[in-house]
Amino acid sequence: MIINCYIIDDDRERLHILGKYIAKTPFLVAGKKVPDSYESSSVSVADIPDIDILFINPEMLKQSGLLFSKEKHLIIFTSPVEEKYVKNLVGLDISKVGALSIPLNYERFLAEVERLIK
Repeated sequence: MIINCYIIDDDRERLHILGKYIAKTPFLVAGKKVPDSYESSSVSVADIPDIDILFINPEMLKQSGLLFSKEKHLIIFTSPVEEKYVKNLVGLDISKVGALSIPLNYERFLAEVERLIK
């Protein structure tokens, strides 16, 4: 099984690290990396073909106005996530939402991805 990933984060180091983690994981494939809120503001995640997991900095949700597909995308937040972020995402299934705290760690990354795709 191949899992397609998409990364939206304004921190270029996190973009790079997540890209490396995805490349290191045999069943993950990196899609587009979006480095800023301006570019992400024109992205409707629901319209991205073949996306399975979205890695996103939750702070960018305030800036970007992203549209999420409630049915098919798994979301992993890439910063310390407070419960309020998840609660504000009306309609998202909590079993489809994960979090990676900063600093990023490959073992935690892999565990969170595996938890969500089960």
